Amino acid sequence: MNGWPASLASQFFEYRRDLKSGSGPSIATWGGPAESPYWIELPEWIPRGKSVDSAGGVQRLVRDVAWAQVCLFYAVRIEDDIFDGHLSRTPLALAPMLFLQESQLVFSTYFDGRSPFWEFYRKAIESTLEGILRVSELERDPMAPAEMLLRVYGDVDAIFSVGAAAVCEKLGMNSMLPALCTFVMKVGRVAQAMDDIDDLDEDLADGRFNYAAKVLLARSGSSMTRPELLRNNLNAEAQDAAMEEISASLHSCLDQACHAVGPLELPGALDLIEWYRRTVRQLSFKETIHTVRT
Repeated sequence: MNGWPASLASQFFEYRRDLKSGSGPSIATWGGPAESPYWIELPEWIPRGKSVDSAGGVQRLVRDVAWAQVCLFYAVRIEDDIFDGHLSRTPLALAPMLFLQESQLVFSTYFDGRSPFWEFYRKAIESTLEGILRVSELERDPMAPAEMLLRVYGDVDAIFSVGAAAVCEKLGMNSMLPALCTFVMKVGRVAQAMDDIDDLDEDLADGRFNYAAKVLLARSGSSMTRPELLRNNLNAEAQDAAMEEISASLHSCLDQACHAVGPLELPGALDLIEWYRRTVRQLSFKETIHTVRT
């Protein structure tokens, strides 16, 4: 970042500080607790004693891949925040191109242009961008089913499989990749759905029916298809039924994530799944509903 124009670098450091402090759009939306997104550590979980024929060995590979994954995250995340209206008329609009360029530069030190890795890389970015657009469409459509939106949430996190794909490709462990992709997709669904509960009031005020709102809508009746009606008429029975449905769906996603990565014997992945299980069991609309009604 030190090589960027001063105004752009300053804007980015403020943006990053806001993400870390929680005063900006939640980083938890993008896959894990805000203090330590799992996708930074995921490439480190894979090698398990493997070696690689490159300068610096596996440790250097993992470090570089993690950095390239972070760059890819910021490239897409900043674009998404601009798309959502969180950022406007800011030098940060230029940052995604620089981060994407840096990501490609780092990966290109390990993979030439003929490597199958690049096809995975392109498809992951495509899936994430298409997922972002599809989520926006579904949230603006009160009749779009909640489960359809939940499925698309997993597509948004496709870029978080890229680091894992790079390590698997370089170490000759591609047989692990389908399971890791399933893990990333299922965890992405859970993370976004949990974030939706916290953002329920904000999203409804913006005219968007997120996953939590759609489940509440289904439990409250089709007469509530205007966001303000749903916000003002939430009742305890609908809340309890909706939370039961949401919890069951998220536990199902975690079961599938566990089934996928269990045979891979990755303690970090299993610990993350258990963290999400505990958090899902504690979910509640209470604070959200209080905010809505006041």
